[in-house]
Amino acid sequence: MRNLLALIGFVVVGFIVLGWYFGWYKLTISKGTDGKPEIKTTLDTDKVSDDASSFFRKVGQLIEEKTNQMGPDGKAGQPLGSPGNTPGPGTSRPEGTTPGGWFTTPTRETNRR
Repeated sequence: MRNLLALIGFVVVGFIVLGWYFGWYKLTISKGTDGKPEIKTTLDTDKVSDDASSFFRKVGQLIEEKTNQMGPDGKAGQPLGSPGNTPGPGTSRPEGTTPGGWFTTPTRETNRR
């Protein structure tokens, strides 16, 4: 239950911060007729809806680009460039070198107890 309340609080604070940054609302502080401070909020709903629609449009374009890069079987296509100096299965080692890696042959020193 606390996690749910924390999530709701995070969303509210995030909306407040984003709204302030994007100029979705304006806060005006002034003195009222009785001398007490008044806080007025003006929400620009047109700007909020324009920003939201442009955000979702950009997300849709990004998803469409990523799906177009996928192959017909749903897997990512082959990379365009060569793999560089990565040795493949058909490459041979230079003379006098050891294979290294996980499959090295044990030496006498490692067999001693």
